[in-house]
Amino acid sequence: MQTRPAPRLEEPAPRLERTARDTRRTAARFDWIKLIVLGGAIIALAPVLPILSHGFDPFFAILIVPPLIGLVLIRFARKTGIVWLGVVSLALLVMSAGFIPDALMHPESPSDFVPVTMLTVGGLLAISAVVPAFRAARGRATGSILPMVLGGSGLALVVVAMAVSMVAKGTIASDAPAVGSTVVAMEDFAFGPEIINAESGEVTLYVTNNDSARHTFTVDELGVDVSIAPGQSRQITFDAGAGEYRFYCKPHDPGMEGDLVVR
Repeated sequence: MQTRPAPRLEEPAPRLERTARDTRRTAARFDWIKLIVLGGAIIALAPVLPILSHGFDPFFAILIVPPLIGLVLIRFARKTGIVWLGVVSLALLVMSAGFIPDALMHPESPSDFVPVTMLTVGGLLAISAVVPAFRAARGRATGSILPMVLGGSGLALVVVAMAVSMVAKGTIASDAPAVGSTVVAMEDFAFGPEIINAESGEVTLYVTNNDSARHTFTVDELGVDVSIAPGQSRQITFDAGAGEYRFYCKPHDPGMEGDLVVR
C-alpha cells in the first residue's frame, strides 16, 4: 500500500513575509498624501457645527474656504495643493492659538469644544504630512504605516471629543436665583442689558446664557471671570466700589461687552 506523504506545514518565515507585504500594501493605500487630505477635510468640517448651532455666519463660512481650495488643488495640482494645505493649517493654528487652550478646557460646550478639537487635530495632521506628502508627490513614496497610524489616531480623537462633549453637556447644572439679583441675559452674542446699574458693595447678578456657544462674564478690574455654558444660569456675587467697569465675554471680545456702573 502506497502511503501519502504527510502535508507540509507552512513555515513561519514565508507567513511573516506575506504579513509584512500585506502591511506595506495597506500602508501604500493610505499614504502621506491621503493623510494631508484627511487633515484638510477635518479642518474644513470644523466650522460646520457652529454654523448648524448658531445659524449662518460669514466668519465661519469663510473658514471653510481655504482648506477646500487646498483639497481641490491636490486633485488637479498635487504639489501646490500640499503646500497650500500646509500653510493654511499652520496659519489657522497660529491665529487660533489664543483661544484653543481655553476652549479645550470646556467640553460642556460642544459648539466650541468639538470644532476647536477638529481644527487642532486636522491642523496637526496636515502639518505633519506636508514634507513627506510633497516627497511622495515627487515619486519618493515609502511603505510606512505611520500615516495610517496618525490618521486613525486623529479620527479616534475627534470621535472621543464628540462623545466627551455630549456627556459633559448633560452634566451641567444651573444655580438658583438669589433674592434681589439683577438678571442678565446673554443672547445673540450680546448682553442684556448692556448697562448694569448697582450700588457699591456686594453686587449680585443672575446671568443666563441663551446662546448655543459658551460665554463668560468677565470684569478684569474686579477679578471676575465666570464661564457659563449654553443653557446654563450662574449666580455671580462680587464686591465693587463706586466707578464704571467694563464687562465682556472672553471668547467673543471685542463685540460682546457692556458697562457696570456702580454708585
